[in-house]
Amino acid sequence: MPLKTIFMLAAVAICAAGAPATAFAFRFCANSQAAIQFSLTASQDNSQDDEIDIPTGTYSLTSNLVFNSTESNSLLVVGGWNSDCSQFTGGRSVLDGQSTVAPLTINSDNGDVLVQWMTFAAGDRHGLAVVTHNNLIQIDHNRFYLNHGGGGDAAAGLQASTIAGVIRIRGNLLYLNTSTAYNGAMSVNSNGSAAYIVGNTFADNTAGSPVFAGGLAVSGAAHFWVSNNIIWENHTNGAPDFTSNTVNTLINNDIGTTAGTAPDASSQGNQSVDPQFAACSGFLCFSFELTRASPLVDAGVDAPAGGALAVDLNRKPRIVGAHADIGAFEVDVLFANGFD
Repeated sequence: MPLKTIFMLAAVAICAAGAPATAFAFRFCANSQAAIQFSLTASQDNSQDDEIDIPTGTYSLTSNLVFNSTESNSLLVVGGWNSDCSQFTGGRSVLDGQSTVAPLTINSDNGDVLVQWMTFAAGDRHGLAVVTHNNLIQIDHNRFYLNHGGGGDAAAGLQASTIAGVIRIRGNLLYLNTSTAYNGAMSVNSNGSAAYIVGNTFADNTAGSPVFAGGLAVSGAAHFWVSNNIIWENHTNGAPDFTSNTVNTLINNDIGTTAGTAPDASSQGNQSVDPQFAACSGFLCFSFELTRASPLVDAGVDAPAGGALAVDLNRKPRIVGAHADIGAFEVDVLFANGFD
């Protein structure tokens, strides 16, 4: 990967090691709020495909991180790096809004946007909001929890919108996100050709009213392919777990309640059962792995529309056993008998 420039400013440096499966020309290592915002601002108009690597740790934000760009270049934001971004470790890189600011807002007129291995917590208005015109939005392997929405924000956890691009949202966990006005966990709007929601877990999120979705809301003119997701117990205030106002194909999901446009005739393999999450201690239990007896183990589709990820949210192989599990986590069924 070529390095166009090598420099340091405050806590920002160009990294020398590659991010997982990326090939971006200009790379930043940002280990503070100021460094992250500097990197976002510098990436807006430098005529490069930019990658911003964020080391493991919690970043307690005092202002909203913002990216606004009209150039035709891509932006990749990746968490989980060691302190100097020389090695990807998969640790938690947490943007903590402290219930006062929205952690990250990205507006890209003409460039692709990819966000991977980040945690968006305690955001005010939303955890992550991404808007593009006619390009790719890809949100993989992220966690969203305790974000609070209201006012004009479409969802408390993640909101993604494109006029004519493609959206892929895969392998994420959304937990305890609450909106007082609109959708709880996630709102996706696309007027492009297709959008793909694959292998995510939505649990215990809350919408503002029964008109909206506690878990996932999809809208626009695009055909939505929704596969291998758990959307369960997101119906506080009478809201459904999932709602759609557009053509949608549901493949091998576990969904509690639904509303809006009915899934098309090619939908199949869906369930509405208790996922049987494994026991977890503490108030904030982020595992949401399945018990080995769960009906969702080996119940997913292996090659979903929009593409499967190679690993789950805990970086384990995505398929262990006969087939992929439903949800963001894969159960190690091969060692269920306790032997190696």
